Amino acid sequence: MPEVKKKPRTALSPARRSADAPSPAGSTGSAPSAPSVQDARRTDRRILRTKASIQGALLHLLAQKPLTEITVTELSQAANVNRKTFYNYYSDVSMVLDEIENQIVAEFREALAGLRFQEMTDDPTKGFLALARLIYTDLDLYDGIFAADSMNSLLSKIVLVLKAYLLDAVRRQVRMDEELLEFLIDYSVAGTVAAYRRWFENGKNGSLEDLSRQVSRIAFLGIVGLLQDQSAGWRT
Repeated sequence: MPEVKKKPRTALSPARRSADAPSPAGSTGSAPSAPSVQDARRTDRRILRTKASIQGALLHLLAQKPLTEITVTELSQAANVNRKTFYNYYSDVSMVLDEIENQIVAEFREALAGLRFQEMTDDPTKGFLALARLIYTDLDLYDGIFAADSMNSLLSKIVLVLKAYLLDAVRRQVRMDEELLEFLIDYSVAGTVAAYRRWFENGKNGSLEDLSRQVSRIAFLGIVGLLQDQSAGWRT
């Protein structure tokens, strides 16, 4: 297994300073002083740490029980924050999961963004190895994604991102029947997800890179073979 530096999972960086962050107090009888850049950064880091603690606690609880059984009180206690602090950032437990999902989907989309379809048809392992490297950055997190029923919505979002990427990539290269193309992409994506899920269920035995190479050959050689048949005049 490659040595990949594991990066800590953090909450999404706020686009601007949160309205929930405490404002610097002004002196009596005078306008409040503007916060310094250093104060703002310190506040942002505190917000990120708090949200990361809440998100991490939720992922831990999801490994034990479904989302519907997790209360705000239980999650707050697990994250070592009080309920008031929790409600500063989230309206309910589902909102925490939505934020986690959106962050992971953004990372997943970014991992695909630099890949070109022609490169992947020449070397189909590139795209799947990029996904393997992303999974290696936080194996515990992705173990939960592929194993917990509560994470099925996130897995569905990842599938949609991968499907959209492949559909767009193939359409840029060749014209073919849309129904047949979508059937092929659905088949390839479903098989890929099933293979990764089996790897996690089997205790992550073997190399994820080796699995990614095998899955990529099955998926993309099938696509390339169909494209070759289409260019040769084959019709369904």
